[in-house]
Amino acid sequence: MTGIPAVRLSRPPWQPVEGDDWRRYASLDSLIDGLAGPPRRLLVTIGRQDAARFAAAPQHAYVFRSIEPIDLPPALGHAVTIEERGPFTLEGEVALMRRHAIEALVTKNSGGEATRAKLDAARQLGLPVLMVDRPAAPALPEVASIDDVIAFLAHHAPPEKRGV
Repeated sequence: MTGIPAVRLSRPPWQPVEGDDWRRYASLDSLIDGLAGPPRRLLVTIGRQDAARFAAAPQHAYVFRSIEPIDLPPALGHAVTIEERGPFTLEGEVALMRRHAIEALVTKNSGGEATRAKLDAARQLGLPVLMVDRPAAPALPEVASIDDVIAFLAHHAPPEKRGV
C-alpha cells in the first residue's frame, strides 16, 4: 500500500530424497490429528511454543528438543525435554534416536543445513518423518541469502533509501 518494496528471506524447504519416508501434513493440527492410534516413541523438533498441543495425543512417549526450555502440561509429564541448538551431526542424531528408541521424527519443514542431520538420521534408521509443510505465504519475491536481499534492495529501493 505504501509502495515500499518487500522481499521474503527464506531458506529453501527440504525436499525428500530416495530412501526417505515422509508423511506430509498441511498443518500441525492435521499432524496431531494423525497421531491417533497405538503408542509410539516420537522425537519432536517443532519448537517449544507448540509442544503443549501434543497433549491431544497423550498415549505417545515424546522426546521434545528445543533451543529454549519447554513447559509441558501435566498430560505430557512423562515426556523428555532436551535443550540443544544446532548445528547437529548425523552421528549425534543417530545416537540420540537410538538412545531414546525413537520410532518416528516429527518436524516442520524449516529448511537449512543446521538441523538437516535429523532427516539424514531418520533415513539411515528407516524411520518415518512426520513433516509439517510450510504454510502459504503472501505473494512476495523470495530470496535465500542476505546477499540476495541486499541485491534486491539495491535494485528496488528508492534512491533516497539506499545505503540507510
